[in-house]
Amino acid sequence: MNRIAKQPLDRAALQGVMSGIAPPHHSRAMILRTLFFATAALICHLQAQTPPAPAKEITDLLAKAEAGQADAQTIVGVLYEIGRGVAKDESQAAKWYRKAADQGVAEAQFNLALLYKSGRGVPKDLTEASNWMRKSADQGNAKAQFNLGVMYEKGEGLPKNDVEAIRWFTSAAEQGDATAQLNLGFMFANGQGVKRNDVEAYKWWLIAAAQGQQAAKKNCEILERNLKSTQMLGAQLAARNFRPQKTQAAAKTAQPK
Repeated sequence: MNRIAKQPLDRAALQGVMSGIAPPHHSRAMILRTLFFATAALICHLQAQTPPAPAKEITDLLAKAEAGQADAQTIVGVLYEIGRGVAKDESQAAKWYRKAADQGVAEAQFNLALLYKSGRGVPKDLTEASNWMRKSADQGNAKAQFNLGVMYEKGEGLPKNDVEAIRWFTSAAEQGDATAQLNLGFMFANGQGVKRNDVEAYKWWLIAAAQGQQAAKKNCEILERNLKSTQMLGAQLAARNFRPQKTQAAAKTAQPK
């Protein structure tokens, strides 16, 4: 059987995912949806505001942040980062993320890591980015776990380590992160950081494809040319039975070659 790398794999799509850090708008949306005082009414009101004049809700939010409320500090960081209700100021975003991150807010730690990764609002520092990314990942933040896996896979801010990349991709994938599932399948298909296992790759790509990952769907079609029917049926059954599981720190699920 030819190695998957020699097949007409949609490698451009996979490499594009592997090399990219998830954009911060995913994190911002999660914060605005989940924190108790980020109501739909407030979001609509904020969208109608013209920076830098803050609405009463912004003033109240800033007061809570100044008083040390970590959730408020996180949202204030988001507002400064996107320039919603206040003048856009990424250095202020970093300041407020740092205050919340120091109090252990996983989303703030993740957002701060992204700022350090890109050098927005703070000097670019991949080591600092990896430190904050790990803190967030250790709390079970799937986006942080995925991004930490990318940093290990690329050797950004920490030593390149495919086994650690597999470890963190697995934690994020098990929580249902489709991009992590796509990357995990790639690692198994190419024997990168783990013993090659086309069946396991097929399983994870089936799971990712079910969430709309088109690259995963194409890769499944490629593997189906070589897998036995019994192998495909087993992987398909495992994929159908997959249920996302909330995890904390990443488990050591992969073994080095």
